[in-house]
Amino acid sequence: MDLSTTYLGLKLRSPLVPSAAAPLTENIANIKLMEDSGAPAVVLYSLFEEQLRLERYELHHHLTQGTESFPEALTYFPEPAEFHVGPEEYLKQPDIDLESLEVTPNILFSTPMAMRLPLRWVAILRGRVKASLAATSGVHRAADAIKMLLVGADVTQLCSVLMRHGVKHIAVIERELRVWLEQHEYDSVEQLKGSLSQKNCDDPSAYERAQYMRAISTYPFPVGKS
Repeated sequence: MDLSTTYLGLKLRSPLVPSAAAPLTENIANIKLMEDSGAPAVVLYSLFEEQLRLERYELHHHLTQGTESFPEALTYFPEPAEFHVGPEEYLKQPDIDLESLEVTPNILFSTPMAMRLPLRWVAILRGRVKASLAATSGVHRAADAIKMLLVGADVTQLCSVLMRHGVKHIAVIERELRVWLEQHEYDSVEQLKGSLSQKNCDDPSAYERAQYMRAISTYPFPVGKS
C-alpha cells in the first residue's frame, strides 16, 4: 500500500502531518517521537512579530540598564538587531472570563464538524490553482483525512487530536487509513486524491452555497407546542 504524497515539491511517506502547536513541536524529543510514530513532516509553531519585537525591546532594556553611568560599557554590546531572539512560548488563544472580566488564555480544540469549511474550499480549489493544498481543522480520524484527500488535499494536518491522545496516535490514524484503502481496493493515496473535487464531481453544485440553502430549507425543524 503506497501512502506517499507530494506536498510543496517534497515527497512524503504519508499525508498525515502534525501541525503547529507549541506543546507538540517546541522540543526536538517530541518531534523525534512524531517521526517514530509515522509523521512524514512537521509544521513548526508560529512566530509572531509582536512577540519578537517585545522580546527584543526587553533584551535591549536589560543589556543597557545602568550603562549611562559608564558610557564605555555600551561598546561591549552589539545592537539588538544583531540578536536572533525567539519566543519563549506560544501565544495562547484569548477568551473572556465573565466573573473577573479579564482576558484569559483559553484553548478550544477543534471537532470533526470544523472540517466542513476547509473541505469545501479544498474541493473548489483543487485543479484550479497551481499550489499544494493542506487541509487543516477538524481532522481527528482516518475518515476525516480520507474525505480531505478525496476532495483534493495533498496533506491533512493533525493538531487537536494529538493534543488529546498524544503524538503516538498518528500511527493509529495511519493504520485506519491503510485498512480503508485496502477495503475499498485502492493501491495508493494518489488514486483517490482529488477524485471528488468540484471539477471531478458528478454534481459540482454540491459544493456551492446555493446547495446549503436548499438543504436548510428542507430541514425538519421541530414544531412548537401550543
